[in-house]
Amino acid sequence: MQAPRGRELLTNSGGSGAARNNDLAVIDLAKNTHNQFIGDITGYMGYGWNNCSFVSSPKTGNLQTAAVSTFGYPYLLDSGAIMQRTDGPTYTTVVGGAWQLWQGSDLTSGSSGGRWIVNFKSRDPLREGDAVAGTASKLAVIGVTSWGTSDPNAPKDNYSSQFRQNAQYPNANYGGYGAGNIASLLNTLCNRRAPGGGTVRTPRKDIATRCS
Repeated sequence: MQAPRGRELLTNSGGSGAARNNDLAVIDLAKNTHNQFIGDITGYMGYGWNNCSFVSSPKTGNLQTAAVSTFGYPYLLDSGAIMQRTDGPTYTTVVGGAWQLWQGSDLTSGSSGGRWIVNFKSRDPLREGDAVAGTASKLAVIGVTSWGTSDPNAPKDNYSSQFRQNAQYPNANYGGYGAGNIASLLNTLCNRRAPGGGTVRTPRKDIATRCS
């Protein structure tokens, strides 16, 4: 097991009501007794910003849309004991002045903080004959569940703050970690003082998905 060393939260949230520009956080974990990061065991997943993999098409009313999978532990499904997954189109929108992602989902209370992933797949298929893989977009975390409908029988609204540049985090580059709120947070976390000296700098800055 890896023990948490600390947490960095975005406090300059922006927006009004439930919707916030920057409802996201990251945490750093100590290495285990074998000198391994948790990602060395579980694998790493990239992150994206500024509407990574979203496209606009007349078929979707010219809305910015992407295929997104969301994950969480809503307590109204299996008492929150089993991770749930929903897949479907996700749109960019603005709610109360805050940049948001929207997906129709019944992931109710308890699923907050669950990741939103574009282009999710479990593994590559076994191809036969002349079938070859096309050019696939990268998997990337683009948000985390922030708020939504608490009643699973009501309109099924689920929202996330967009990982993006905004009024509070306008820069296009934060220390090489990308743009906007997610990059600023990672830059702050990974340059903080670590126990015993040095910084908590990630060795995997390359996992940023540069599809902004």
